[in-house]
Amino acid sequence: MDKKTENNDYVCLGSCHAHISEEEYNKGLIKCGNDACELHGKPFVRGEKCPKCGTTYPLGDTHHC
Repeated sequence: MDKKTENNDYVCLGSCHAHISEEEYNKGLIKCGNDACELHGKPFVRGEKCPKCGTTYPLGDTHHC
């Protein structure tokens, strides 16, 4: 999970910072399933992961660490 996501990946914006591929999303994995994440049950969004700090953010947003 330390890689930068591709533009077609989906991410959880919660504390788990999960990301999944477009293929996984299209197969039905559309929301966070991590019970410890504050966004558990919320939909994944298209996003990116910062290679420096690991934070996920929506695609197109500017991120500063």
